[in-house]
Amino acid sequence: WAPLSLSQWERPVVLQIAAWTGAYGVSFLLIFFNLCVAQTLRHRFVRKERQVWMGWFSPDLSMGMSALGLSIYVFFSALPSPDSAHPLLTAAVVQPYIPPELKWDSERELENLEILERQTRFVATLESDLMLWPEAATPWPIVGTPQMRMRVERLVNEIAKPILMGNLAQDSATGEWSNGTFLVEPETGLSEQSYAKRELVPFGEYVPPPFGFIRKVVPIGGSFAPGSDVGLIELSLGERSIRVGSLVCYEDVFPGLARSSARAGADLLFVATNNAWYGEEGGAEQHAAHSVLRAVENRRPVMRAGNGGWSGWIDSYGTVRDVLLDADGSIYFRGGGAYSVFQFDGWLRQQSYYTRHGDWFVVFSGACALVAVCGAFLDGLRSGGNFNTAGAPSSSC
Repeated sequence: WAPLSLSQWERPVVLQIAAWTGAYGVSFLLIFFNLCVAQTLRHRFVRKERQVWMGWFSPDLSMGMSALGLSIYVFFSALPSPDSAHPLLTAAVVQPYIPPELKWDSERELENLEILERQTRFVATLESDLMLWPEAATPWPIVGTPQMRMRVERLVNEIAKPILMGNLAQDSATGEWSNGTFLVEPETGLSEQSYAKRELVPFGEYVPPPFGFIRKVVPIGGSFAPGSDVGLIELSLGERSIRVGSLVCYEDVFPGLARSSARAGADLLFVATNNAWYGEEGGAEQHAAHSVLRAVENRRPVMRAGNGGWSGWIDSYGTVRDVLLDADGSIYFRGGGAYSVFQFDGWLRQQSYYTRHGDWFVVFSGACALVAVCGAFLDGLRSGGNFNTAGAPSSSC
């Protein structure tokens, strides 16, 4: 959660190298640049070097500026042409904004469901191809509760629009639960396509074996089972077919999950979450910032639907294109809105270098660090001294 690269989520200029190196490359750039500046200041003020070359215009500062210049060059060279945007779909998001302490209250289940249905009918009046519901939208699982499934299917037929939703599933045979995304379409009902969350929340969705004496924090269902595959969901919107890779809750924090979905052929990513857990401070925006990193890494647009916000979408270059706000400019509200998602032509049938090759930069950096440590150790042996913990040889007494 919150790597150094996250600090640049509103600065697409610096982020573009993530399409090659992943977000870790952005973190490396920040550390490297600041170390170069710090070394330059050390030469100037601590070691009192007055020469111009070793003062302000030192090799360290030059290297740092070169790295920053490279990221700026990557940004401008990667920019798409203005007329290359290809429309994908228009999505309408429903934010029921039910507080977490009330969402699973057994005495309010029917009331919470009616709020969701009422907001869905309201938002369905907006022009859209698809409706989006946030994580675990209904009070009962859509798989394993026939009455809940029938009620949702009836609502979908009424509004005549498909709903891509975060929801729950219960296996009546094993008693296992899963948290995921599901598609309900007019006339055909609940689709067989679904996604099961792969990274579960410890103590929220399951209790790790050593702590079996502790109860789950979230008072719903039994022990949740993790999904094992990317579970792409194919949307058929008229003559268009769009493959959606899903991420539930905090899964957009994990680079590997979004990458595996993009590598499997996802055209865009969908994050269904319940950010009401964070209250109305900075948690929802900090969470959404991770989606910016995933968009740039994989060159795929990201749609987000939250119980109470942050809902919006991010293009494949990390630019936040739309965020749902109320009349006061807050992301926290009950209601909804619509946004139109597009993809740039150059990435419609192409995957980024990071999507194809993964965290090669981490492996490369680790190998370089290992070579440096081994080199320092061997240099210490050759000099006949002892190798201390600082990596420098010291003479024997």
